[in-house]
Amino acid sequence: YFAFLRRTSVTPCVCFCGGGTGGHLVPNFALHLEFSSRGWQSFFLIPGNDFDLEFCRRKKLAYYQFSGTQFYKIGRISTLINLVRALWETYRIFSVESPKLVIGTGGYGAFPVYLYCLLASIPFYTVEPNQVAGKVNRWFGKYANLQFTCHDDVYGISPSRKVRNLGTPLPYDPPLKEKSGSSLLVFGASQGASSINQFILAYLKRFGSKLPVPVTWILGPGRREELSGLEDWPGVRILDYSDSMQELYQNASLVLARSGAGTVAEVQYFRVPAIFIPFPFHKDRQQYKNCAKLVESGACLLWEDGSLEGLEPLGTLQALLSDSKQLVKMRSNFPQKEDSLARQGITDSILEEQKVF
Repeated sequence: YFAFLRRTSVTPCVCFCGGGTGGHLVPNFALHLEFSSRGWQSFFLIPGNDFDLEFCRRKKLAYYQFSGTQFYKIGRISTLINLVRALWETYRIFSVESPKLVIGTGGYGAFPVYLYCLLASIPFYTVEPNQVAGKVNRWFGKYANLQFTCHDDVYGISPSRKVRNLGTPLPYDPPLKEKSGSSLLVFGASQGASSINQFILAYLKRFGSKLPVPVTWILGPGRREELSGLEDWPGVRILDYSDSMQELYQNASLVLARSGAGTVAEVQYFRVPAIFIPFPFHKDRQQYKNCAKLVESGACLLWEDGSLEGLEPLGTLQALLSDSKQLVKMRSNFPQKEDSLARQGITDSILEEQKVF
């Protein structure tokens, strides 16, 4: 169950941990690109699930995968057993790879790695993409060498000299500032969203013959079987997933998506108006908070997940896509902010703290 890749050189190595969603993996991937550009080797230590495995394989990353998948289920006897197993596996992996430091984006996939770092006195750094910090980053953040946030006043992380708000690390080149797209880009979270897929299916069945702009619709892996009535509508491109998100964002005049931290950061980075449909079942309403500033600025809209049924939202979407002036106005409402590569700033801070220049 391990993809063992022994290090045979003295090149410094970094371990990335945290997974389960694109929101955890993409920031780590962005930092992997930056560390690689500076001559570091890296590997990913990920939970035992198919999504993380497929992500690492598509990106051709060096990775190890925990054999257990249940150590995050608090309150079970099996949790302790699997946690001990995960700590032992982390020890074995680190004995092979000898990482100089660890960077994690939280989630229960990071729990045993953070814990091992504490026990073995290995430097580790947390990256919190959300406006509301996840539990694991909250629990371990005060022990980290540095905590990186992507928003001001992140709930669950108290201001201190160790906390630095440098933005969300993204794996993209600087966007073309003058380019304004002319298509609709639709996707759920990294693994898709049933309600969004059903809404767009209904929209295409009603307006597919008279679309005002082309549509790129990313269903999410394995989501086709839950949809009936898919057709080859003219101007509609249907994908299970895409590794070309920079191109899709730059060709879009409007995005319709969930408001996970990564998606909100990408919308801000590429300055594309969006209709955000927050995941409604988080107790802390983190996706509502992630997109609040862009909605308040008038650059984006917020629709409730439960409002997608019926004819009214279908007509509203059709009218908005037909109103290019309104989309241009929304684009102009994005907060003025210099395009920066947060992955560079975070990497600089880590190497400075480690006295590696």
